[in-house]
Amino acid sequence: IMEAQKHSWRVLIVEDMATNRLTAQALIARMGYQTDMAENGLKAVEKYKNNHYDLILMDCQMPEMDGFEATRKIRDLEKAEKRGHVPIIAMTGNVFESDRQKCFDNGMDDFIAKPVEPDVLMRKISSNLNTGENCSGETDSDQHIVMPDIIEHPEPARPDSGSSCVVFDKAQLYERFGNDDQL
Repeated sequence: IMEAQKHSWRVLIVEDMATNRLTAQALIARMGYQTDMAENGLKAVEKYKNNHYDLILMDCQMPEMDGFEATRKIRDLEKAEKRGHVPIIAMTGNVFESDRQKCFDNGMDDFIAKPVEPDVLMRKISSNLNTGENCSGETDSDQHIVMPDIIEHPEPARPDSGSSCVVFDKAQLYERFGNDDQL
């Protein structure tokens, strides 16, 4: 029943970077949800006015209208039009606790740090849609922001040195996206 219901749930992806929008769309479609996209907060609010969404993934920093203002406008529309509460998950590269708190203070329900890990995205969507798929026993209060370790990069290779510099790790990309060649 839950699997069948997934196919009717709609997720709005609000992101100004086309690559991030397409990646999120592909990942979410693989999970079985319908998707729609907006490239800024202004377009997201317009789409929200004219459509029903079960969940919104909202980038925070965008041109024309950022995710914070868009979230506030959506929350105002919910009240004015007596709509049900739609979960809004912030997606941002800002990972400090103050950034997370700013998301909650502006009406967002959850938080995902970029770059988004596919398994984290799946858990967040599932828990916010109450699909019962979050079997880890982890609650929002159990999730902590972990700052990445500082990685020391070696000296860049000089063209005449004969050494090569790895710019793209294809194996890690495949692993990150479930070894899905098409994605």
